[in-house]
Amino acid sequence: MGATVLILVFALGAFPAAAPVLAADQRQRSLVLLAGGDVTLGYHLSEFQDELTAKGMSRAEIEAYPFARIATITRSADLFLVNLEGTLTSQGKPVEKSFNFKADPQDVAVLQSAGVDVVSLANNHAFDYSAEGLSQTRATLLRAGIAAFGAGRDLAEARRPAILERNGVRVGFLGYLFMGDHTIEPEIIYAGPGRPGVAGTHKDLPTLLRWIREDVTALRTRVDLLVVVFHGGRESRNLIEPYQRQVAETAVAAGADLLVGHHPHTLQGLEQMEGAWVAYSLGNLMFAGNWNPRRKEAALLELTWSEGASGGEGPGSRAQVRILPLAVDNLPKEPFQPRFLPEDRAARVRTLMRCYLTAQEEGACEAGLDPPFITGVGDSEREDPRAP
Repeated sequence: MGATVLILVFALGAFPAAAPVLAADQRQRSLVLLAGGDVTLGYHLSEFQDELTAKGMSRAEIEAYPFARIATITRSADLFLVNLEGTLTSQGKPVEKSFNFKADPQDVAVLQSAGVDVVSLANNHAFDYSAEGLSQTRATLLRAGIAAFGAGRDLAEARRPAILERNGVRVGFLGYLFMGDHTIEPEIIYAGPGRPGVAGTHKDLPTLLRWIREDVTALRTRVDLLVVVFHGGRESRNLIEPYQRQVAETAVAAGADLLVGHHPHTLQGLEQMEGAWVAYSLGNLMFAGNWNPRRKEAALLELTWSEGASGGEGPGSRAQVRILPLAVDNLPKEPFQPRFLPEDRAARVRTLMRCYLTAQEEGACEAGLDPPFITGVGDSEREDPRAP
């Protein structure tokens, strides 16, 4: 995956000396961050929840259902980050656009059940129900103990980072939206001076890159681990747009340790850039906007940050990354419930993610795969893909 992990094994005698007891401030700090892709509640998930209710499932079981098969991992991370692709609201007028996503505010319990700690709202659906919908979404998340960033009452608030601390490690998050010339979204969704919305620009890439440089530079000295979340690229495409790499290069040059991407609803490449990690798209994690997504592969990214560790040169050198591939086919038997792939298919996902960085045309990486790379509900799965 672009980096060599060096493992040192020390041979110990039969009777090793007892390890010294260290004061809390002398212990090596470490943290595990788990990042997922697009999460959309409501919409088709609401229809399926009604079916589960009719079958006698309790509300608690319904809330736990979507992430039940991967919750062992999502709940064990120190921090779990996802992109909340939609609103949690009973208010607001729908913005005129192709698709508007909202879920009942009580569905925030789905995120809580999965162990979600922080969400990005820097996407093209956070403003689907106008300022009122965005405001209620943010308030709902706050009451649930889930941090949010990437959108706000004005541009300054939308660009403001979320900073969380775990195990004495401070982690900062910044989020941005940009879809370039292929956008079909109205300009009203973007925040401005005195105007609510999401952090990003409609088609003005130079301004976006300037904001990223400014925001990352300002945040760098305040945190140990700095994460930029970027919503962009073209839907259903595995190859990145040139501006996606420009965003990554700008963020990393300014001091970001990790860039997590989404929006294409499919996987894109993973690379290490000057010591930092860049995942251009992790695909759909739990996307209720489609009963039967065309692309059925996704991934979680697990980043381990350790004080004093070295994984290379650059700002992200203390962070090591593992990709945990998923199947996300919503039909027919168990919709909206991602699961880990068995290792043989997981290995092919990782191979594809490397290939996507250098391929010249769509479909080139999948050509020749036998059998064709389509995950199905009959696949076996692993409860813990980190286990040997």
